[in-house]
Amino acid sequence: MRLYKLNDTVLNLKGNAQKLLGGLTSNSLDKPLNAFLNLHGRIISTFRQQMISDDEVILIVPALAVQSLLAHLDRYAKLNGTKIQMSPLKAYLDLETGQLQLKEEDLPQAISEEEFTRYRLDQYLPVM
Repeated sequence: MRLYKLNDTVLNLKGNAQKLLGGLTSNSLDKPLNAFLNLHGRIISTFRQQMISDDEVILIVPALAVQSLLAHLDRYAKLNGTKIQMSPLKAYLDLETGQLQLKEEDLPQAISEEEFTRYRLDQYLPVM
């Protein structure tokens, strides 16, 4: 396993999470990448998603977008009955499998920025 720590924040959505995401995002909920859109179709934030159950979803959001995203989601989450909480989990991308890994502990960074950029370009992964 060759893990690269993403500079992302992990959010946990509970209670009607699928309904909330279905009305505010650009992609289907069974895909790993998605984006929140405003009423005019402009992107507020891209994110990675993992479905836990019908009522629970984990979002991995770029750290720079967290505050604006939470402000955007606040009114919709209240109306929908969805609770949004920051998770202590850390997000890592496994460069061997391309899969997202969530860990409770901080692991040492074994992948350089240059190597991750090369990987990202080879895999056609956008900077999120």
